Amino acid sequence: MNNSEERLKAAAAGGLILPEILDVPLLALATHKSEKTVRDLLHRGLLPGRKVGRTWLTSRRDLLRLLATHDAPRFDLVPPAGGPWA
Repeated sequence: MNNSEERLKAAAAGGLILPEILDVPLLALATHKSEKTVRDLLHRGLLPGRKVGRTWLTSRRDLLRLLATHDAPRFDLVPPAGGPWA
């Protein structure tokens, strides 16, 4: 299990679906996309986020707000069976 998966499990154990701030590895896990795809979507402005130094970050609120719009990229936020939210 990598560090991002451990952080998601810890967040799920605390009753949170997603942490408040997500980096690229967490966004990739949450959206079931590769980190490369997530970076590309962030860079093109299709995912909300800000670059802090060399790290892309986004808030859970901004991600959920985007997913509630019709312009959202298609994501499957339902975790696989036995996934970090099971």
